[in-house]
This record gives sequence, structure tokens and C-alpha cells, in this order.
Amino acid sequence: MKKFTLLLTAVSSLLVLGCSKKNDGYTTTTTNNTMSDTTAAADHDMRTAGDKVADASRDAADKVGDAAHKAGDAIQDKLQDWHLTGDDIKADLRKSGEVVRSKSSAAAASTSSAFDTARITSTINAKYATDSGLSMWKIDVDTNKDVVTLTGSVDSPEQIGRAIAIALNTDGVRQVVSKLVVKNNG
Repeated sequence: MKKFTLLLTAVSSLLVLGCSKKNDGYTTTTTNNTMSDTTAAADHDMRTAGDKVADASRDAADKVGDAAHKAGDAIQDKLQDWHLTGDDIKADLRKSGEVVRSKSSAAAASTSSAFDTARITSTINAKYATDSGLSMWKIDVDTNKDVVTLTGSVDSPEQIGRAIAIALNTDGVRQVVSKLVVKNNG
């Protein structure tokens, strides 16, 4: 009986060791597979997050580009509507040496506070700074209530028209008086 118990113990031990070995292999495989799956999922999530950020950046850039294009188109339309083409500017400069354009009183709310005056001036200066055709020129903007006076020099009558259109297209501006001159290139 003692031999049988020893034999049974030995066989049981072998079975336990064999099962344990098998379980370790299974556990290791499962752990490795789980780690591989987790790593792959993390890589996928990172690629997905990166793709989302890249897509969002492209969308934002497209929207900004579209807005800038629309703003440029709006100014182009206003150049025609407000008679601010190069030929219009040349004619006004020959007549009086300055160009004056006004909005209807319904289109421009009268502003009188110092804050509004400063806001109008800084808004127009910011628009000029971001306009590729006007940013290189020193255009002085003086605002008195809802009337803006522009002084300085530019390269062409078209730039005078653009400067007036941009100023006149600013909230709170009723009238723009341009004393801008075309700089001689000679």
C-alpha cells in the first residue's frame, strides 16, 4: 500500500508538473498575445488620434482659407460697388486730390466714445497689417467718431481703393476720407 501511495504521489506530481508547465505556456502565450493585442490597440489608437488631429488641422486650415477667400471676394465686390477701382481713384485724385466715400446712415451706426474711436482705428490698422498688398505701406489712420481719414503713400490707385474699401467695411465707420497719394517710383 505504501508503494501504491508513493506511485500515486509520483504520478500526481508528474501530472501537476505537466499541467503546471502547460498552464505556464498557456499563460505566457495568453500574456504575450494580450500584450501584443494591447500594444497593437495602443498603436492603432495613437494613429487614430494622430489622424484625427491632422484631419482637424486640415479642416481648420481649409475653413480659414475659405474665410480669407470670401473676405477678399467681398472687398473686391465693394471696390466696384463703392466706385473704388483704379480708374475711379485716378479721377477723384485729379479732381480734388483726395477720395471720399460714405456709407448710408442706416449701414453705419454712429459711434462717439473714445473706446469706439480707438477700436475702429485699431481694427483698420490690423486689417492693413494682414493685407498682403497694403501691409508694406505706412498708412496713418485717424478716426473722429465715425469718420476715418487715411494719410500716407501707396504704390497705385488700386491700393488706395483697397485701403478705402477695407476702412469703409469696418463696423462703425460711416465715411472714409483718403488723402493717400501714389508714391512716384522714379
